[in-house]
Amino acid sequence: MKRDLDLVRKILFAMEKDETQTKFGEGEPEIDGYEREDIVYHMRIMAQAGLLHVYKSELPHLNDAHLQWRMPKTYVSSYSISWNGYEFLDAARDNTRWEKAKGAMAKAGEFVLPVLMQLLTQYLKAELKLP
Repeated sequence: MKRDLDLVRKILFAMEKDETQTKFGEGEPEIDGYEREDIVYHMRIMAQAGLLHVYKSELPHLNDAHLQWRMPKTYVSSYSISWNGYEFLDAARDNTRWEKAKGAMAKAGEFVLPVLMQLLTQYLKAELKLP
């Protein structure tokens, strides 16, 4: 599956809008035109990139054969937008800036998150007339 930065942006917008849609497996945002599997996959890699914070829970499992407690199994219970996720979201919020940055990245043939963030920040600084 290819990484889709438009989907990353849409997931962050959806999560910002409705914070109840952060539970993994039962509440990931629904994004028009995208399958649930794509959204779940992107949320996982967004967490790896530091755009989302993962809250993990542990549940003990009973070993029925010996009636002894086994080691707890860790599973993801929910996600929330991280500080870096909000930084990305705020930098990418403006559609014109977003499309301009995507266009510049497309010319290079690559989409690399740190470079995309630099471009978005550079365009924002230009809009604010900052050095």
